[in-house]
Amino acid sequence: MASSQAQKDKFEQAFQEIIEASSTGIAMKWTGQYHWVDLPGNTPSQPKVDAFVKLLPGELKDRYVSLLNNFKHNRL
Repeated sequence: MASSQAQKDKFEQAFQEIIEASSTGIAMKWTGQYHWVDLPGNTPSQPKVDAFVKLLPGELKDRYVSLLNNFKHNRL
């Protein structure tokens, strides 16, 4: 089950807010590309941003995990 474009848009907007809250150096590295992967079956779409998320400080990483969980459960 690929996630709807509306859910993806909400995720991207919330993720952009996380990026803007990070340091300037981290924000400058962000390309703005999510590389969405739509897996077959009953799995939500997956944003491929893990390499970038590793750069975030703890509190922002926690916000990302919460955002991702809400996205996977269609609660955005």
